[in-house]
Amino acid sequence: MKSTKSKNSLSVKLSLTILSIVLLIFVLIIFINFKISQRVLLKEAENNARNVSRLTISQIEDALNSVENASKVVSGFISQNYISNPEIEKVLKLLAKNDQQVSSSFVLLDPGVNDQNPARFHYYFQKDENGVVQANSSKNDNFINSAIVKIIERNSAFWSEPYFDEASGEIEAAYMVPAYFSGANNALVKGIVGVEFRLKWLKDLIESKKIYKSDYIFIITTSGKPVITPRNRHDTDIFGIAKELNNPGILELGKKMMNGETGFTVMPQVMTHDKSAVYYAPVPSTEWSVAVVFPNSELYADLYLTTILMASVGLVGFILIFFAIIIILKRLTRPLRELSEAAEAIGQGNFEVIMPDIETNDEVGILKDSLESMQHELQTYIQNLIQSVKEKEHIESELQVAKTIQMGFLRNDFKAFSEGKDVEVAALLKPAREVGGDFYDYFMADENTMCVAIGDVSGKGISAALLMTIVLSQVRSGNYTTEHLKTIVSKINTALCAQNDNSMFTTFFIGLFNIPKGELTFCNAGHNFPYLLRNGELFEIRGTHGTALGVLEGQNFKTGRLVVNSGDTMILFTDGVTDAENQHGEFFNKSRFENAIIQSKNMNASGITAAIHSQVNKFINGFTPSDDLTLLVFKFKHDHSQIAGVNELPGNFQPS
Repeated sequence: MKSTKSKNSLSVKLSLTILSIVLLIFVLIIFINFKISQRVLLKEAENNARNVSRLTISQIEDALNSVENASKVVSGFISQNYISNPEIEKVLKLLAKNDQQVSSSFVLLDPGVNDQNPARFHYYFQKDENGVVQANSSKNDNFINSAIVKIIERNSAFWSEPYFDEASGEIEAAYMVPAYFSGANNALVKGIVGVEFRLKWLKDLIESKKIYKSDYIFIITTSGKPVITPRNRHDTDIFGIAKELNNPGILELGKKMMNGETGFTVMPQVMTHDKSAVYYAPVPSTEWSVAVVFPNSELYADLYLTTILMASVGLVGFILIFFAIIIILKRLTRPLRELSEAAEAIGQGNFEVIMPDIETNDEVGILKDSLESMQHELQTYIQNLIQSVKEKEHIESELQVAKTIQMGFLRNDFKAFSEGKDVEVAALLKPAREVGGDFYDYFMADENTMCVAIGDVSGKGISAALLMTIVLSQVRSGNYTTEHLKTIVSKINTALCAQNDNSMFTTFFIGLFNIPKGELTFCNAGHNFPYLLRNGELFEIRGTHGTALGVLEGQNFKTGRLVVNSGDTMILFTDGVTDAENQHGEFFNKSRFENAIIQSKNMNASGITAAIHSQVNKFINGFTPSDDLTLLVFKFKHDHSQIAGVNELPGNFQPS
């Protein structure tokens, strides 16, 4: 029969296994390299961001310090009365003119700040869009007024919150320094010196510090107000931006910056990009904080590109290695394929197939030698098997003939034999093998006497069948008209002992039934006790019980006598009935046998035989029997006196 298994090439399987391992190792290498490189780049980004932040803060500090120092000098002159009014105007004009980031300068002397008397600028110089400084006598500005209130409360210099100046159209911040009457701090404020500082230069400064194409810097104040943002958002604070973007991370970052903290973190989303690295630090001279943002898409751009290139090169190499291994393994496994084809041919019955020419000393060569040896062994085995099958078929044929002869040796003319007699006979014999050692017999010893016999030869098969035929021959050759029954049984025993080199024996029961008198004379040589069924009650006929035939020569046997009534039934059987075994190791046993007899008490002899056999078959449920099964039943019709005891000893019949 041809194999139905799919022929997956061994070279393909080995290639896939090897390449799977190589691929796994390659993926692990790329993954580990990616993670290590990512960590290195992140550390490098932190250093770069720290340097950019420090440089930006330093340049902001330098730019603001020049304004702060000039403003403080003017404030000191005013506090010490070292400057007159014309000189104040000149200094303020120079202060606004010399620094291109200063949009205006002012001095307010003797400020009185309340709702009814707003602050008035005694000296105010503003630079127009062409850089020309013009003097104004005063300026009323709500933001400056609130700043004046704050400086009086704080009694120290400070930078204001960034604000949008409508005149210049730019974001500005004001720096204000108090001047004192006494020239010392903690005295009464004599005046305020201030400048308005344009913040546009910060954006240019930040743009010049870019490391990546889309990195950016944003600056907020301690109150969360934006100083510089990537989208020029000055209409809201950091809290509003976090709410708009639905990003709690921005709010957490903003709180740390507002608290003046320094740190480095990676956030899923900042302001304009997804995942980014952020470094933040405060500006010491102001209440600002600077954050440098490096988007991961650019931070890891080279790493992503390198990883893709490595994966592409690895994939190409993987494919080349795959085909190289396939070619190499196909060459190496060619002998195995040829051996496989030869083995398949052998499996399909072609024992003459020519083995491939393999002259190697490795495992393939050993396999080839083993297949050749197996081929020769199979050829020899098949030849022997064919011969054995032929012999077995011949033996089975002979056994079938023997079975036919044996079964033909037993009588089965029950109906014809029972006609015209006051007794009805039925029997059944089922050998465990083709032939067996059980037997039964019935015949008329004379015109008034019927002889019945049953036996069970030890062993199975041909030897038991041969001994069974010898016993039957001895039974049928007995002179029952002139000799006593026990004498005939003794002669049979002597004959079996003389011809019994194999120490075989048989249990045996024989009875002579005088039909007119209704009297049964019997002898039991080691056989199962027969049953008598009378009026629905069951009795064992236990009277005499001798040694089995063929065991000891010169044995004396006893006989018993039983008078039967019309309707009485006798059941003779071999132990194949009670010892019938099912697949669970349970025996049919005497109890089940007796119940089967009682259940069939109203049947005729053949019905009782069939019913008992049916119960046994139902019990074993197809399990192979281990012993021959034999039943012999005869039912009396003649009316005689009630039952008498065996050897005229009442009470020898024991109820079941």
